[in-house]
Amino acid sequence: MTEAQRKRTLKDGQEAGEMLLDIEGRIGELLEKKTPGLKTSLPGGGRQKADYDEIDHRRAGRAIEISKHPEIVERVKAQARENELFKNPWLGV
Repeated sequence: MTEAQRKRTLKDGQEAGEMLLDIEGRIGELLEKKTPGLKTSLPGGGRQKADYDEIDHRRAGRAIEISKHPEIVERVKAQARENELFKNPWLGV
């Protein structure tokens, strides 16, 4: 792989990662509107189940957290561009 190909592939990957964060944030915004003030746990240690249609509870919670912290998302994107790598702290990749 040439250096130009590596840089182009890296750029494509970073753009895809940033887009994924934006999409997850938008999903979180929509879920928050659907279930405002959703609590993930109940008194006594039980978990509240919410109807998210086709999204599991864990992914929905991550999406909501992403939507609540746009400043952190932008900082992660900037650091990834600066360091030529992309890591999504909410998705573990």
